[in-house]
Parts: sequence; C-alpha cells; structure tokens
Amino acid sequence: MIISSVTFTYPDAKPCGLQVAAKRYSKPHSLPDGLTLILAHGATCHKELWEPVLDSLLKSEYRGTPIVREAWALDWQSHGESATLNHNLLACDPQGPSVEEWGKAIRHFVLSETFTGHRLVAIGHCLGSSALIFSAMPDCPYEAFVNVEGMWISPTVYHQNIDACNAMKIRTYATATDRRDTWNSREEAFACLINTMPYKEWDQRAFERYVNYGLRDVIDPDGGLSYVTNACSKAHLAEAILNHGPQLVSFGYCLDMDPQFPFHIIFGERPRFVHDSVLESRSYSSVSRVPNAGHGAVLQNPDGVSACLEKILLDTIRGESPFKL
Repeated sequence: MIISSVTFTYPDAKPCGLQVAAKRYSKPHSLPDGLTLILAHGATCHKELWEPVLDSLLKSEYRGTPIVREAWALDWQSHGESATLNHNLLACDPQGPSVEEWGKAIRHFVLSETFTGHRLVAIGHCLGSSALIFSAMPDCPYEAFVNVEGMWISPTVYHQNIDACNAMKIRTYATATDRRDTWNSREEAFACLINTMPYKEWDQRAFERYVNYGLRDVIDPDGGLSYVTNACSKAHLAEAILNHGPQLVSFGYCLDMDPQFPFHIIFGERPRFVHDSVLESRSYSSVSRVPNAGHGAVLQNPDGVSACLEKILLDTIRGESPFKL
C-alpha cells in the first residue's frame, strides 16, 4: 500500500487558518476505472484507523481490475494530526470545530481539481457520517454513501425520549472524560490502555495506530518531551458527545436525499447504538451487519467492515451509470 500525506486550508474556516490533514492510500498501478473513497472517522479517533479496513479492501478486484482507485482519509480539525497542526488556534476554544465545519472542509477538498473525473464514494463512521452528509449539500459530489454506525436518531424519537437520550449522553461523557489522558510515553500509554475499555475490544492493528497517531507529544517549553496526551482534548470531546444538533440536522439531510440514491448502512451486530427508527425513516440500498462488533465496528472488526464494504463497492462499480444528486 502506497501512503502519502497532505495538509490543506480552506475558505471561510472558523477560526481562520484551520488546517486539515489527509492521507492518500493506493496500490501500484491503480487504474482510473476504480472508485475513490473519501473516509471520515468517529469521535476521539483519527484518519489512520481506516488503514486496517483498507489493507484487504485495496486488494479487491472486479474482472481483474482493482475496485478501488485510491482512498483518502481526513482528520477532523480537532483530532489526530490535525489537532497538532491546529493546537495554537484551538487552545482557547472550548467547543472546537463543529461537525458542520469538518463537513465544510471535506467539501472544499472533494470539489478540488484533484478529483476531476473520479468516482467518489463517501464512507463515514460515527460522527464522520454526519460530516460527510454536510459535505454533500448541496449538489452531492458522491456516487454512493456508506454510513458505518452513524450517531443518528430520528428527531421524533429523540424528542419523545429526550430524558433517556440526555442520560445516555451524560454517561458517555463521564466515561470518556474520566479516563486517564496523560502518560510519560507512548509505551506507557500502550501498557495502561491495552487492557481497559474500550481498547481491549479493539483489533490489535487499530489499537497500535491509536497509540501512534491518536496521541500527541506535549513538549516542555524549556526543552525535552514532557508527556503524551490524547490528540483530541477532553473539552472538544465533550462537545462532540453532548451536542446532538449535528446528528439531528445531518439525519434530516439524509431523509431529503433522493430515495434512489445509493445509500448503504453498516451496523455492528451487538445491541444497536442507532435506533431502529433510522431504518424505518427511509429506504436504503443495503443494510449489513458486522459480526463480533458494536458501535466501534471499524475498530473492533476492521476485516468484517472491509468485507461489507467490498460487497457494496462491487455493486457500485457494476452500475451502468453513476448516480449523482
């Protein structure tokens, strides 16, 4: 797998000057007939967590031709490598860039000349699905959309169960923000986290990438490495967990999409994080289940997610004509 990195800025960023880090994944001699994947990660995560999924997916072929031309994974501005690039800009911002802001950056990226003539497929996990929905409005640039365990719930059911939803948010927030988040080194972080939830349920490849890319170095101003900490700050994580607005709005956009647009859902098979009302609100091109996984399917069973995606991408590439809104 060939990996290259880019960073970019975009017009009307809030705050001005925000940067986004992205990585391109491809195989030698990739062909222009294949699909170009645009990948967005979930809260607390980072772009490299898609790599175990891509390990086998980039090898998939249809009639001797690779299904995937290339894949691009993008960091949320407050996560992963992007968080380090934007640290000074975001240090005094307790909310951090919104999901909508991330979607705006992704849209700028996919509408650039880089992707002229590409067949784009959007694939999002958790809040990454919401960001990609925002990037698709208006005039969707994607040929298909795949939502992997998106944090969606229909507005009607949300308001009918507001107390239960708020209680769930508070529990999730407490669990996430009470975790230890500083270590003397990545080696210490690895040893401390590997046997704790949720990391002990993760695929080893995903966990190793989290330690390598999901943490950032904090340097003593007087010289020397002081410690490592989560790239996404607790304040920015809290905003992502507690603010349900982007999920409700992005789900509304999902409902507004043409019912014939290729829209696919991938769930874990454990107790469902996404309410059944999401499935009942509109028709989908396919609904897949990843075995031995829950909401963190991309992290817990990347090979299972890859197998689901391979079927979806095969159906997409077999289509006689691209569908775009």
